[in-house]
Amino acid sequence: MFQKHTYSLSSIKVQPSDFCLYFSCGKKIQLQPKLIEVLGYLANQYPRVVPREEIIAAVWGENSFVGEKALTNAIWNLRQKLTLEDQQEVIETIRKSGYRLLVAPQLLNSTNELSNNASCQAEISNPTIKNKNNAYWLRASLYGLASFLMVYIIWQQLTIDTSINAPMFEQITTEPGNELFTSPSPDGRYIVYQWHDPQGISNLYMRDRTQPQLKATQLTYDSAEQGFSVWSLNGEYLYFAKKDKINKRCDLIQMQVKTNEETIIGQCHNRGGYYYIDISADGKTLAYHGKNASDSHSGIYFLDLTSPELNTHRFSCNLNCNYRDRDMSFSPDGRYIAVSRRYSTFEENIYLINLVTKEEKQLTFSEEDIVGLTWHPNGKHIVFATQRADIRQGYMVEPESGIITNLNVEGFSYPKYSSQSAELFFQHRLEHYQVSSLSVKSDITASPFPVLQSKFNHLSADYSVSQDKITYVSNESGFYELWSANSDGSHRQQLTFIEDTVKYPKWSNDGSKIAFLSANRSGKGDQIYILDFNSKKLRQLSTEFKRHNRPTWSFDDNYIISAVYAEEYTDLHQFDLKSETSKRVTFDGARTGVINKENQLYYSRVSGGLWQTDLNSDKLSVKQLLDKDIFNTVYSWEITERGIYFNHHTTSTSKLKFYDFSNNHISTFLTQPKNAVASSTNLTIIDDLQLLLFTGSSFPQADIKKLQHPKLR
Repeated sequence: MFQKHTYSLSSIKVQPSDFCLYFSCGKKIQLQPKLIEVLGYLANQYPRVVPREEIIAAVWGENSFVGEKALTNAIWNLRQKLTLEDQQEVIETIRKSGYRLLVAPQLLNSTNELSNNASCQAEISNPTIKNKNNAYWLRASLYGLASFLMVYIIWQQLTIDTSINAPMFEQITTEPGNELFTSPSPDGRYIVYQWHDPQGISNLYMRDRTQPQLKATQLTYDSAEQGFSVWSLNGEYLYFAKKDKINKRCDLIQMQVKTNEETIIGQCHNRGGYYYIDISADGKTLAYHGKNASDSHSGIYFLDLTSPELNTHRFSCNLNCNYRDRDMSFSPDGRYIAVSRRYSTFEENIYLINLVTKEEKQLTFSEEDIVGLTWHPNGKHIVFATQRADIRQGYMVEPESGIITNLNVEGFSYPKYSSQSAELFFQHRLEHYQVSSLSVKSDITASPFPVLQSKFNHLSADYSVSQDKITYVSNESGFYELWSANSDGSHRQQLTFIEDTVKYPKWSNDGSKIAFLSANRSGKGDQIYILDFNSKKLRQLSTEFKRHNRPTWSFDDNYIISAVYAEEYTDLHQFDLKSETSKRVTFDGARTGVINKENQLYYSRVSGGLWQTDLNSDKLSVKQLLDKDIFNTVYSWEITERGIYFNHHTTSTSKLKFYDFSNNHISTFLTQPKNAVASSTNLTIIDDLQLLLFTGSSFPQADIKKLQHPKLR
């Protein structure tokens, strides 16, 4: 009943036909269809306590294996949106039982439907004249005056809404390409950022906002990479990490801004591409993302800027941790640090940590990727950015109440407040991906051709000879779900509806199933899932590991091959689909592998190179086929009977190459700018047509902007 018809919850009107909530005075919020379904089911069962399993079965049906996490997300989102005037809770959680609606739903029709503007207009349109002896002309004059005032107020409100209440932007950078990781000086006059030149070399640059006609000043001049930076409180120094790939080292740098003089003050983590850094409100402590040789994984370190020895100590958990601390931001009062904490590639959220007691409070829930966070100088809120399905959005969270406000700024990422002027700067970045094909016939010179291209993102295509179809992921539904299409991109069909991110789909060799990676039910890790292509039934592969990598199939389809991230190591495991037991098959840090019909395992490492081992042999024997200077990709390769296609990247180009088994010859058949081929794309071949499919990327434009937002005042 309530899932189809319009109804009210106190002063809120719920209209399932357009998936919207309508509030008094015209406020309207559109929800995802599943949220409306959950709310409608609770309304139908009012005032009963509804078990979680019942809601999952009613709303998600056969997809109930994802229902646990999806229902938790739905309830949390509904609580954020359903705000009554008296702050009364709308949905109650009954521990270990389920959920109950606390407000009686009421069906609406044409006679009792809520008026969105009634409460706004009542005081103006219905004045009460207490003195009944007033003359008629006096009453008419008062009505006229009231009408005039009403029109004037509306006109004033419209003027305010279009000038003050709308977000306003100031363009800081206009260079072509990517300007990233903004860092404003304390007074907001100077903006430091990373810029990639056409050769792909990144350095730090600085703009003077008082002289916008001048070119940006280059601060660093070398082939090392610099990313995030932070100013000292007096604006004299700039702190940043410098990663030198050639010499395999990463240094923490203190630069005197006026002279560009650099001083090494510490060591940082040599791996990875993000060098998060922040400084405490008193200017005494530098926080940075690092890893020592004795650490099991990277984390946050504190460096004491007041000690002559520049002492450091690890702040993050080190041993037996099922998460990784990444980005950080100190509170202005010096009592807290806000940390982005990643549990898997599908789960990262913000935690507030008391620096003295180490007590923690989770501020965000069910986010996939945090792309920047910063405290307002008054300490009342944190602005942060998220990325889900390659869609970036900005939010504000109040640490005390936990209330989260959507800023509705698309492309918003890596925000940063200036500590004295309290101006907010951010990186505006939009990314677009499509599935492209390339003819690899030796007698023609070809250019890439889009197979799947639209305003949505399509990526990670894999081709099945048996089905003569491709499977891929697309964010057309608002999530990266699994899709299929004919090899030419026609007859697209959505295969999963789990409302979560799907990654790395791979056909079984007989074309009957598709394996992929997605979040597990707890949200604190990932899991390998298998979709039966004909029945569309999903199976979760049960393993003892919380984190996995890209799944592939054995030649007979009896096993799944995937790297696992254990506490002590990362390597490939072979998972038996019948017994669901696993066996470790590599012992040198392998990340992805493919098995041929002779049961030979080909695999790659993060350190580079292509390797081969015989799974038929009881004795471990590893052979290197290509060294890291020739084969420097981890995921962008595809093995065939004739040879191996792979993507070789340099600082400025991507080169698609072929290694021929018959003569050990390597040929290059396409050279493109580095960003034209997605960095971690998989490759798949349609052998009959001699077409190679890969994820193409339009070169992303990223600019630094300043944001004035009415919700942040």
